[in-house]
Amino acid sequence: LFADLDVLTLGPVTREISRSFDRYWNSEWALPITPAEGDAKETVPARLAELANRIEQIKASTYGISLKKSDPVADLLSGRRAMVWATAHAVVDPVSKFDADKSPEVESYVLTEVAEQMRATRQSLLMVSPYLVPGESGTNLLKSLVDRGVNVRVLTNSLSATDVPVVHAGYAKYRPALLKHGVTLYELKPTAAPDIGVSRGSATLASSGSSEASLHAKAFVMDQRTVLIGSMNFDPRSAWYNSELGILVESPELAAQVVQAFDRITSSERVWKLALDENGLAWISTDAKDASTLRSEPASFWRRMQVELLGPLAPEDFM
Repeated sequence: LFADLDVLTLGPVTREISRSFDRYWNSEWALPITPAEGDAKETVPARLAELANRIEQIKASTYGISLKKSDPVADLLSGRRAMVWATAHAVVDPVSKFDADKSPEVESYVLTEVAEQMRATRQSLLMVSPYLVPGESGTNLLKSLVDRGVNVRVLTNSLSATDVPVVHAGYAKYRPALLKHGVTLYELKPTAAPDIGVSRGSATLASSGSSEASLHAKAFVMDQRTVLIGSMNFDPRSAWYNSELGILVESPELAAQVVQAFDRITSSERVWKLALDENGLAWISTDAKDASTLRSEPASFWRRMQVELLGPLAPEDFM
């Protein structure tokens, strides 16, 4: 179960997103789906039957039932769900990002927009990034913000919650430096499934009780007025290889809702707060009923072994 975060847009920013879609759709990198050579015609009905069965399963799931009951358009028209009116624009990686021959300018990357917004932060930075591999440059950027007095708080997946353990290996080696520099780190427990969003004008972070929950939302809030919500993680793969999209919104109201959601999850029993002392890393429970502290990674033996064995073999740029 992935906890994600989406934005519904109206107005000029919607046209920006539409134009970016058209650029990708009409580029040389978009190809029509065609049958693979040697595929037997008789496999098509079988595949369609499998698809139909899968659709019925989804309809019968908790998610499917909830989706059927929801009517976001009616909620908007009736005023039950309020829109936040603000200035917004889309930040989109250029299609030429994939073409080494065209050498696209790094200034056109979503990464550049994110970094610029972060450098301009003066008071507080909030980050939600499921896959967090800051690298030396990202670590130094966060350090420079803390040195200027910026309160930097980060929520990411714990080893138990992540669906890509090898990425966690890339993140883990930067944890001591981040904590030493004054960055506040929180890791989501696998038993927590936050519903990060807005319900009738207020932020919500409710737990579903799933034992397989994993954080997937990506959000940045600068100085409690600028919000970036999109597809980009704070890692090299998002920066240099993935095609990313984000919505940058100037809105203290929307920022407050995301901050409220962040505060609720990070003050609940659903996360570990990390600390660093002379004895090394510590995972501190934020559960008021269980003030426990762990000195080893809260994950299964096999997960820890997977990270230790495979982590050093994976290039950081591809994590």
